[in-house]
Amino acid sequence: MHSVIIRYSELGLKSNFVRKMFEKKLVENLKKHFHKEGAVFEKILRFHSRIVILTRNPRKIMKISLNTFGVKNVSISKRISNDLEVIKKESANLLKKRKFKTFRITTQRIYKKYPYTSMEVNKEVGAYILKKINKARVRLENPNINIGIEILEKDAFLFFEKKKGVGGLPVGVEGRVLCLIQNNRQASLKDSIISALLLMRRGCSIDVVSLNKKYEIGVLKKFSPEKINYFVSAKSKLNDLVKEYDAFVTGEKINNLKEWHKIDDIIEAIVLRPLCVVPRSYFEKIFKI
Repeated sequence: MHSVIIRYSELGLKSNFVRKMFEKKLVENLKKHFHKEGAVFEKILRFHSRIVILTRNPRKIMKISLNTFGVKNVSISKRISNDLEVIKKESANLLKKRKFKTFRITTQRIYKKYPYTSMEVNKEVGAYILKKINKARVRLENPNINIGIEILEKDAFLFFEKKKGVGGLPVGVEGRVLCLIQNNRQASLKDSIISALLLMRRGCSIDVVSLNKKYEIGVLKKFSPEKINYFVSAKSKLNDLVKEYDAFVTGEKINNLKEWHKIDDIIEAIVLRPLCVVPRSYFEKIFKI
């Protein structure tokens, strides 16, 4: 059985009550994504600032988790006892299965009452590996292999890499917004899609609307754990739809400033234009679209 560690950042900044609520929503969203993609898991465990998925298919679970809003990074790991002797032996056993010349140990104590400091664990584990594996050398900068060790109250997790997720907040912890999908000189289809993704990344649930015709929104469905309602509306009826939502979202940018009145004149609600703040290219890399 493999363990997939899911870490988050912004959730950890919240009060204890809010953090627990957000954690619960993130777990709920992960389960929906796993079900949608047919990914099987045995159990989900919640620790302080960590969610651990026990599964026999860690690669698929990791791939899905990386595209779930609220996830900072993910590691495939081995779950063991946090006894220092066990950590030393298991770390050496993992390295014996790999080809390398140089290595580094990076320990993080999530459980601060653990009897050894992170530096002490690094030294003890490193010394044990040097004793057990011939020709292995410690290298703190640019090693061939970096063994990550995370220590909790009863468990420890060993891993080799952290894959970066899409970050943000779990979908559904903020309000519900209506996103305009268009493909014209005011905003391209890609601008519209990325604007909707940005609101999802801030925890909003979304529905979408377009004028007179439908567009492909497969990317939005991929990232959303919830059903997205798609409306096709005449421009004159748009405001009636918007009244049911907390805000209206468009993909317009600052260079379309003179065109903004075409929306502002008919919408009696807050209009959000996220691409006025950050360029689209920055988020294309995050969402890989």
